[in-house]
Amino acid sequence: GFVAGTSLLPFAYGRAASMDMLLAATVTLAIGLAGLRLTGVAGRLAIVAAAAAAGLATLAKGPLGLLLPALVLGGYLLATREWRFMREILSPAAIAAFALVAAPWYVAILLDQGRHFLDVFILNHNVERFTSTVHNHPGPFWYYLPVLLAGLFPWSGLAVPALARLAPRASRVDLFTLLWLGLPLAFFSLAGSKLPGYVLPCVPPLAILMGRAADRLIREDGAPEQRLSSRVVALVGLGLGALVAASPAALFHIREPLWRSAVPFGAWALVVTFLFSRRVAPDPAGALRLLRVGGAGPLLLLALAAPPILARRESGARLFAPAMGREVLAWGAWRTAWMAGYFYNDGKVRAVEQASEIFEAIEAGEALVLAGPSERRRLEAMGSLEVRVLAEGPRENALLRVERRTPLRPAP
Repeated sequence: GFVAGTSLLPFAYGRAASMDMLLAATVTLAIGLAGLRLTGVAGRLAIVAAAAAAGLATLAKGPLGLLLPALVLGGYLLATREWRFMREILSPAAIAAFALVAAPWYVAILLDQGRHFLDVFILNHNVERFTSTVHNHPGPFWYYLPVLLAGLFPWSGLAVPALARLAPRASRVDLFTLLWLGLPLAFFSLAGSKLPGYVLPCVPPLAILMGRAADRLIREDGAPEQRLSSRVVALVGLGLGALVAASPAALFHIREPLWRSAVPFGAWALVVTFLFSRRVAPDPAGALRLLRVGGAGPLLLLALAAPPILARRESGARLFAPAMGREVLAWGAWRTAWMAGYFYNDGKVRAVEQASEIFEAIEAGEALVLAGPSERRRLEAMGSLEVRVLAEGPRENALLRVERRTPLRPAP
């Protein structure tokens, strides 16, 4: 729990306006409850509760909330051949628990939106995200390996001994935990679109294994395996600490004026990982106590340093301030910037694909357009349009007021 709660990736997404963390929480609840039942710890009601949790996950972010638990449970049953549990997983009580939680909203929104809901939510935001890079978030197959390693800082070094000591053939618990980690990770790695937050459901099982690795470091103090594990944990942690310490230099390189605010965060991370690397071999229990305190410190510094930098480089809040609730047409704008209109402009933002749609909008007067840099230049180059910049935001996106020029009248 402490590993998951004080690592960079969960901490960052826990403070972000994103459904990824809520999906991860509810999927973790569903898979964890089912795992307790399948490994003989809990009774039959755990499956019913897991189904209800899967319903919450499906409300959080669509079919993925059901797919991920089904993927893990299906993989476990296939590996163990314990098909008797299928009766419980597909029991009327479990199905009813899932339907009572998830179905009312889906039925209501389908009746209200009809085919538009299926096209936008189911096909575009689920099927097309998996099969393509429709939202411009590509990545290689191994994309999530460095994301997990960096995202679990400062505990990342524990991942190596945690995975090395797994015994899935000898332990059903090890098998279930490995599938809980591996199958969603493989699923997200095969997807066309990739973002760091997608892999959050893989953090809890890996954190459980890392917690066990930390426990072994203490219990096996002095053993040859412990000495090797200590060296690996120290080297990985120190290497990542050095990379985190270089973050102010990276911000300076991209000409971020607030780069100095990241200096305390980077310095703290390097000092803590260095002290941990020096102490973990002779005193693993003391080193882990140091890491618990030292790992929480950078999060406070990050909470102070990151928001101003992100506001400058990522947030679309300033772009929508002049709109004052009027509809904004997003044309070629960076997706994260224009989607901020859902939060900062009462949802009155609409993506358009062609300039002709903007011309249609200004037939009755002026239009507000959130444009990317090339689209802004195209509009400004059109002699028939009057273009005024109302606000500029990250990645050269700009909110423009666009209207037709008034024809000059000949002098009397």
